[in-house]
Amino acid sequence: MKFASLLFILAIILPPNYSIAPGGFVITPIRGLGMIYFLIFVPQLFRSNSFVEKVTIPDLAVTFHCIWAFMAIYYWHGGARAVESVGIYSIEFLGLYAFGRCLALELKNLQYFLRVFLIVVIVSALFAWFESLTGKNLVYSFLGLPFYRLAEPRLGLERASVYMQHPILYGLFISMMMGLVIYTVKGKVLRLAAIFLAAVIPSLSSAPLLSIVVQLGATLWDQLLKNNSKRWKIALVIAVIVYLAIEIPSDRSFVAVLISYLTFNPWTGYYRMMIWEYGIQEVLSSPLLGIGFNDWSRPSWMYSSSVDNFWLLTMMRYGIPALILMAIPVFLSARRMIARDFGSLLYLKTGWLISLLGVIFVGATVHFWANIFSMFSLFVGFGVTIASYKGSVLKVYQDRENK
Repeated sequence: MKFASLLFILAIILPPNYSIAPGGFVITPIRGLGMIYFLIFVPQLFRSNSFVEKVTIPDLAVTFHCIWAFMAIYYWHGGARAVESVGIYSIEFLGLYAFGRCLALELKNLQYFLRVFLIVVIVSALFAWFESLTGKNLVYSFLGLPFYRLAEPRLGLERASVYMQHPILYGLFISMMMGLVIYTVKGKVLRLAAIFLAAVIPSLSSAPLLSIVVQLGATLWDQLLKNNSKRWKIALVIAVIVYLAIEIPSDRSFVAVLISYLTFNPWTGYYRMMIWEYGIQEVLSSPLLGIGFNDWSRPSWMYSSSVDNFWLLTMMRYGIPALILMAIPVFLSARRMIARDFGSLLYLKTGWLISLLGVIFVGATVHFWANIFSMFSLFVGFGVTIASYKGSVLKVYQDRENK
């Protein structure tokens, strides 16, 4: 599994220039690896083993999510389009979810993956700051590849992409698993969090920074009140009060307010709010099978058809049931982790849950596309397995920790 972990990280950070397109079908490095991992790891989802309790609902939910997506695209665009688009979608979601499930079966394999990921983050921070300050992309230059800057400068600095095709993708890659990494890898939690923050800042992207800020805030709360067993209940009460304070007096929904303010550019925030307003109307008009890849209704001045909201776009394309099926493994994993006593492995569930907070918030302001969707799939797989460790396995891992 260590070699499989290295291959995954390598495939994620390889520039898209290494993609191939047989018959016009684009196969990126992570998609190519996903095809292999799909064949290897998906069959293992439904086999019993000595590590985890049989948790079939999350696995079935992910499987049925892909089936529902196929039905939606088949309804709107026919069989050929459904096989092509949902086939690769299933490879990226179900295949890499299954890899995450299997990788986390052994705690030492998960820890190895996260340590390697941390090394990548540290090196990335150096490359990112160099690119932001000088405008030169070292990765593409070293590989002899052409680099096309897709984002305008901000605050007098270039927005770093490093090995990704866009700064947002780079920032999301770094930020998505921060909580899980800083709690699981041995070291000072806040010091490790500072490394992630330093690596994300050069992207100058509001969504990754939002993810980092949310996770950092939760980490600070956990560290400052770690002797208070009710700290998360207190945090939940505060969150509900903040939600009500925004929702009740405002003429806009909480989601719309969140989207409009959590951006660098006020115009970008307003545009994303309009995406939500018009996008949710499409969802309500076609709640079961969405609208597929068809264009959505909006004012003529909203020139772009892109939807900067992962949760919203999932409903728009495949319908509300698709989002529910996607949420089931996340919700069940979070609920099971919160309910179980992890003992000396408390850091494991705390780290995953803190990362989940970042994922939930950032998913409302950006779409998880390209390699980042694969990261999301892996993260969900990690959570389902961690939540389903057998009691006897937890005890073995705790004993190892205490030695």
